[in-house]
Amino acid sequence: MRPYLLKFIFLFCFVSTGAFAASTEQLLETIKFNKYIKSIKAVKTYKSLDEIPPKDYELRYYFNSLKLWYYFDEDVFKKTLTSKMEKNFNQTEINHLYEIFSKPFMNKMLGAMTINRNVFDFNENLVNEDFFLEDAKESRINILKNFYNLFALEIQKEFVENKLRSIIGSGKTKIKVLNKKNKNVAFIDPKELRKRLKAPKLFLLNYLAMELKKFNDFEFREFIRLSKDDQILKKFLPFYANFHFLYLTKYISKVELDKLNQLKIIDSKDPKVDKYILK
Repeated sequence: MRPYLLKFIFLFCFVSTGAFAASTEQLLETIKFNKYIKSIKAVKTYKSLDEIPPKDYELRYYFNSLKLWYYFDEDVFKKTLTSKMEKNFNQTEINHLYEIFSKPFMNKMLGAMTINRNVFDFNENLVNEDFFLEDAKESRINILKNFYNLFALEIQKEFVENKLRSIIGSGKTKIKVLNKKNKNVAFIDPKELRKRLKAPKLFLLNYLAMELKKFNDFEFREFIRLSKDDQILKKFLPFYANFHFLYLTKYISKVELDKLNQLKIIDSKDPKVDKYILK
């Protein structure tokens, strides 16, 4: 009996002392970042929606933005995030985050604020004179203000301000913009953009209300309740959400500056791409 008893004691101590160490890779797998990267990579192998097998139906969402992902290096994206996480979070923190986001509810809410946000659409709608953003109810705005603080979205508000200010200050009536259609310019209404620039935080809150409309007030409040006193979560949420947003907006800016003309040439050579994406 003694060998079995010793083995039991060893296993009990191993578990109870928190000896399990989650790797950064395991955390990225848990929060579905790895799946996100694999989907971006996989969708580039298809030339039409018809080629996507039924079992990979989720790729249809990414295919709608295939043109926008053309120059995106998803491997560098993951490598950069991994490096920053390993630099900024210790093993105890990684273990804690792995445990928290192993819970489906917390994972779902995190995804809604990061990998499931369509940053391409946000970038386009921000400067689109025809984009109408409905005012959310005051009660929803008040709840989202807590999200705004929890995820430190002041950084994203500054992006909105800087982009609008640069466009208005340029005096241009049209600018290059990366979008799903074969219209790589957007016509500018300075009056409308000035209105957004006067209240960039409200614009961002209303936009979040539109993006997150499938969630109810209880879900928002529960996520806030579970996060507000967790110092590791309060460190991770702004880091991850703003890394994702700023990395993609930087990519978008580079493509808008350097690559749009090349994309036109690529599109014109592939009628299948033109049929399924550009119209």
